[in-house]
Amino acid sequence: MLILLNKPPKIFFKGCVRFYIKNLIRKPLNIKRGPDTVMESLMRGLKEINLSFGVNTMPKDGDIVHVLSNVEALRFAINQKEKGLKIKIVAGPNLIVLPYEENLILENANIDSILLPSPWTVEFYKRFIHKNSQKIHTFPSGVSIPKLQKMESGKDCILLKKQVPESMFSKVIGILKKKNIKFEALEYGKFNQKEYFSKLESAKFLIYLQQVESQGLAIQEAWARDVPTLVWNKGEFTYPTGEKVTGNISAPYLTEKSGMFFSGENDFEEKLKIFVEKLPNFEPRKYCVENLSDRASAEKYASILTSIKP
Repeated sequence: MLILLNKPPKIFFKGCVRFYIKNLIRKPLNIKRGPDTVMESLMRGLKEINLSFGVNTMPKDGDIVHVLSNVEALRFAINQKEKGLKIKIVAGPNLIVLPYEENLILENANIDSILLPSPWTVEFYKRFIHKNSQKIHTFPSGVSIPKLQKMESGKDCILLKKQVPESMFSKVIGILKKKNIKFEALEYGKFNQKEYFSKLESAKFLIYLQQVESQGLAIQEAWARDVPTLVWNKGEFTYPTGEKVTGNISAPYLTEKSGMFFSGENDFEEKLKIFVEKLPNFEPRKYCVENLSDRASAEKYASILTSIKP
């Protein structure tokens, strides 16, 4: 039996006081948390491929226990295995931000498989995880594919701002105005998912301004609605603790079928012109259905589980 955990399945467990305090002080968010979205997608996908599972239930001998998020839930699973419970443990992809956090818990020998959301995160984590490096797999979460409900509106695009210098944001707005491209600017964290989906239904394309994404679910949700994306990719990001990552880190799953990158203020206008000319040629929804839907993600997940089954 497959058991999905995003919290320990017992009221009292080792570390429970710390767990409950964290949950009490967590501020309510006006957007759905990424880990919740990942778990919901996986559950939908598993149902589509008829793979049975339980959620936050006590594991038994022979079970595969997958801890998607919540380090305390992972500690609980490890503790159960150390006590002699014959289970396989899958960890990730939403447990920690930096690979060495929580005293390098992902190096624990009781973990049988580690899931990370994109190729660049796998490369980054392998710098610090050595004993369990062969257990790491790339697992992109899927998104739901809605019925198309494209509506006409007075705007051409959504300009989605997440983490970007104000100078670039102003430059992008100035160029859009100069080219008479009608847009609506959104700031991440100031709208909810339902509003975002509604706005995507009446947009021709999305411009996404963010320095780094482990996967980029907001972009995938645009692709699922057949909205191609023009994404800023600086090409490198340095964490406050000093670690640097490089590559297509702002949209690791963007391809020529779903959109284009631009590198900064200097090439935005040129890339925008090329992007707009290519709009009829993009196939973001088709690409998303085939590679990043709930079903496609669950099928990849099932193949990973096959490699660790008892």
